Amino acid sequence: DPKALEELVLRYTPLTRGLIYSFLGPTGETDDILQEVFYQTLRSLRHLKEPGKFNSWLYKITRRVSNAWRRQRRDSVPLDDLPEVEARPEGIPDEDREREQTLGQVRRMVQGLPDIYREVVILRYFNKVDYETMADMLELTPSAVNARLVKARKILRRRLDPLHREGLFHG
Repeated sequence: DPKALEELVLRYTPLTRGLIYSFLGPTGETDDILQEVFYQTLRSLRHLKEPGKFNSWLYKITRRVSNAWRRQRRDSVPLDDLPEVEARPEGIPDEDREREQTLGQVRRMVQGLPDIYREVVILRYFNKVDYETMADMLELTPSAVNARLVKARKILRRRLDPLHREGLFHG
């Protein structure tokens, strides 16, 4: 059913895009990976036994596709090694430029977290996924999700504190 497919893609694209980001960081191939995730999702939809578990099922497919993409690209240049390009014209207000720099610093800090902490931070704070849904997706209890978030915030706070003291982080 083409209409159902369109609805599925529209509904789950933001979440899936966020998951891809949590697994791989920023990449110019997100749309290709997203397309592959939905292709594999549709191909195997008939195997989904419990429709109520769709989120966790989609999460697993996204993780599998992202891991395969990472393995295929091991020899490529990491995006962190590429020079940053000024994406905005010079005429933007200093406050906006500062805000963008701060957001960039936070994103890099989050990307530097170990996988188990990075994924819960991105799911919660970037994708606004609730604890119950995260628990289902990650096959954890809500208290385990909370524990990971607490640990992730502690790691981020510890990493951000020296930057605050040195005046390198404006947040």
